[in-house]
Amino acid sequence: MLDQLDAEVSLEYDDEGDVLYISLGAPRVAVSIPSPKPPGLFVRRALDNGQVCGATVVGFSELSRADLDAVLPFRVDWQKLRR
Repeated sequence: MLDQLDAEVSLEYDDEGDVLYISLGAPRVAVSIPSPKPPGLFVRRALDNGQVCGATVVGFSELSRADLDAVLPFRVDWQKLRR
């Protein structure tokens, strides 16, 4: 089983839509679950086992990275983000 903390994190930013897509490991069939805080954060969970496999952040430029770090259930190296 893939350990969430050790999984390869990939970041893809859509500047036109101001949406950040975060993926952990290989692509998986998943469901997005809205987070109550901050607004615009959706955590993706794999359908086969419920494991967190990524996140989508709508309105990314409006949020601080520190706020996201506080609520994301995995670590993100923000230096890898290309905007």
